Amino acid sequence: MDAGDARGHALLNSNDRMHWRKEAPLKKNLRQTACWLARAAKIPSMKRASIIAVYEPPDRRRRDPANLYPSWKAVVDGIVDAGVLPDDNAEHLDGPDMRLGDIHPQGRLVMYIEDLTDVPPPAPVRPRPSFRLTRRPVEARPRG
Repeated sequence: MDAGDARGHALLNSNDRMHWRKEAPLKKNLRQTACWLARAAKIPSMKRASIIAVYEPPDRRRRDPANLYPSWKAVVDGIVDAGVLPDDNAEHLDGPDMRLGDIHPQGRLVMYIEDLTDVPPPAPVRPRPSFRLTRRPVEARPRG
C-alpha cells in the first residue's frame, strides 16, 4: 500500500515536542488517508499480519526511520479502521518494521503488508538469566 505523497501530509516525528492540539489534526489526516487508501486498494481482512513500513524521502539527508513511529502508528490505526486487522496489538500485528527506502521525488510512505493468518504465532519470549543467583550461608565472624 502506497500512502501517497508525503509532501501533502505533515509527518509526525518522535523528536518533535508538539502541543497535542497541533498534533491531533496531523494524526487524524494520516489515519483517515490510510483508511481511505486501504479501502480503495481493497486489501482483504486478515487475522494476523506483518508490516514493513518504508519511508522514501524526497532528498538524501540523513534520517532515522524509527523517529517516524508516530506517523506509522497513525497509519496503522487507519488500516485497523479500514477493517484490514481486528486490532493493532501484538496478537494481530507483527511490526511495523520501519525502514528507509530509496529517494522518491515527492517523498512518500509505503507499507508492505504480509498476511500471517495461516502462520502460527510465535511463542512468547521469556528471557532467562545468564547466571543463577544462589544464596550462600553467611558464617558468623568473631568481632575483635
